[in-house]
Amino acid sequence: MTNSIIDDKIYCIGGYNKEGVLSSNECYNPADDTWSKKATMPTARQGITSQVIDGKIYVFGGYDGNNNVLNINECYNPETNTWETKVPMLTARRDFTSVVVDDNIWCIGGMDEEIIGSIECYNPANNTWTKVTDLPTPRKGLVASVIDNKLYCIGGRNSNGYLNINECFNIQDGNW
Repeated sequence: MTNSIIDDKIYCIGGYNKEGVLSSNECYNPADDTWSKKATMPTARQGITSQVIDGKIYVFGGYDGNNNVLNINECYNPETNTWETKVPMLTARRDFTSVVVDDNIWCIGGMDEEIIGSIECYNPANNTWTKVTDLPTPRKGLVASVIDNKLYCIGGRNSNGYLNINECFNIQDGNW
């Protein structure tokens, strides 16, 4: 499952349960402690990530439960309660993370058949992807944050096990 916040409401999208992979989209409103069902995601999947740009939720990648790792990019508009399919990622991936950098979304690490270290950037304004760089240490299950034009990639897991690592990418000069 992934979650995103718009207008102080929490949208919980996708994931899995005992019946399988989900396409659900549910909204929690903390102001009145209520849940509401929203338009389901076109593609059921887990191991996804999401980010918000201009009041829309972009949901990336994942796993469909049938041995398929996906490069899908779908956008939810809460104003119209509709989904739109956007141009797919360059690399199919699941169990990865994402951050917003200057109104662009960076998708980082994860795995397809193997653990990967690629980072790619989605520009929602023109619906295009560009390759950014690779992580020095490829991994899945990591977290990332951007502070002062620096991308911090923390933790995760690779074929050797869980990682106690923090790698920093300087966005301005392009160096790790």
